[in-house]
Amino acid sequence: MLRNMYKTFSSREVLNLSGVTQRQIQWWDERKVVCPHLRGHTREFSPEHTVAVMLVAELRRKGVSLQKVRLLSQYVQKRLPELFRAPDLDKLCLLTDGKRTYIESDFKKIVDCFRESKQGMWLVALGQFIETVKAAIPPEYDGSSRGEPRYTDRMSKTHRVKLAMQRRRAQA
Repeated sequence: MLRNMYKTFSSREVLNLSGVTQRQIQWWDERKVVCPHLRGHTREFSPEHTVAVMLVAELRRKGVSLQKVRLLSQYVQKRLPELFRAPDLDKLCLLTDGKRTYIESDFKKIVDCFRESKQGMWLVALGQFIETVKAAIPPEYDGSSRGEPRYTDRMSKTHRVKLAMQRRRAQA
């Protein structure tokens, strides 16, 4: 889990970001493809889970089998904390032929992967998914640089207003 980002996404937010249905998310959870945290009967998606849902949806649209998608999802979720900090997200791509997997941002290396492959490869613009999720995280969830208090989804509106007033007083 990303340490600086306490934002969790609801199922509805993930549906809007990824374009999948509620049933697909439920089915992927049952099949252990993407396993979000459960709070009661509610699924809570970390930024990593949200990117994984977007990745799984794209790979399934491209015709990748569920077994391969599960392995790719697990591989990518392990690497996502470092990928969220990658400098050139707009170029970051996932390449796979189902057996070998590469995450590259260098165009020459991407072309070399295609040249060296003896079978068809799938290419997914992973950086775009990460950028989409990062853009959906409000700034107050990623504010450790100034030592400001961060709040979670469970914090009441009254408490958020108090924090905002404290910040204004501190700036004055």
